[in-house]
Amino acid sequence: MIECSYLPNPPRVVLDVTGMPAGTATVEVVRIADNGSQAPVRGAGQVSVQDTAAWTVIDWEPPVGRSPVWRASFRNSAGGLLATETGKLDSPVPAPIDPDTAWVSNPYDPASAMLVTLMAGSGDDTTHGMDVSLSLPGRRTHLPSAVVGVRGLGGARTLVVRCWTQDEAQRLEDLLATTTTLLVRSAVIRHRTGCLYVVVGEAVEHREWEFLDGQQETTWTLSADEVDPGHLGILVPPWTYQKSTAYVAAQTSTATPTYGDRAAVFPLHIDATRGV
Repeated sequence: MIECSYLPNPPRVVLDVTGMPAGTATVEVVRIADNGSQAPVRGAGQVSVQDTAAWTVIDWEPPVGRSPVWRASFRNSAGGLLATETGKLDSPVPAPIDPDTAWVSNPYDPASAMLVTLMAGSGDDTTHGMDVSLSLPGRRTHLPSAVVGVRGLGGARTLVVRCWTQDEAQRLEDLLATTTTLLVRSAVIRHRTGCLYVVVGEAVEHREWEFLDGQQETTWTLSADEVDPGHLGILVPPWTYQKSTAYVAAQTSTATPTYGDRAAVFPLHIDATRGV
């Protein structure tokens, strides 16, 4: 079975896979969206397991406001399918309290996720283009024939993001500078799966000088194109030893925590990767 547990900030789901059949050599977990489309969970594609007791992975990309289903497939050493199991949360993945917001992140670096405010004009227009080539009109019908490509499910989008402080603007700038693909999750943007992966070609920052409460606000207009999310796993560990040192020190009241102190706070490796 799959036990699903939600964790906030950023929204993620811990998937505990238990009771694997005898002979299991690899496990694969996919996320099934409301419309039936499937996406592999990063870090859970054909993972080798050493026993059949339990295995845990974190899905850092669940769509907010949706009710996806997670399915685990168990295979033997020859690649034969032994069994499948599914699981889901008791309720939809919680969306932010403010509906006009979105989680944006580098999908390969879960710790980069930040909650931003979406302004009017975000996602209002989406192109769904298709390449078309027309021949010369025929003599019989006086109409051309058409050679067509495949219509894109997504296309060009515009995201208008308001940053309320200079620190928030700097975080967004750093995020755009360190990723080629941006994951956008919002309950107000219509999308077939709820996980919008885009490449931002142009990012225009506008300083809101007319505001009188500090004049720190900036508005970012992001011209983006929807792209395939790719199948790479998580490339930047979300919760390393260095990142957790301050938290462990606070929990154990120790100025310089040791590995023993860390083990007391995070007994298992999966506990450490979940974050707080």
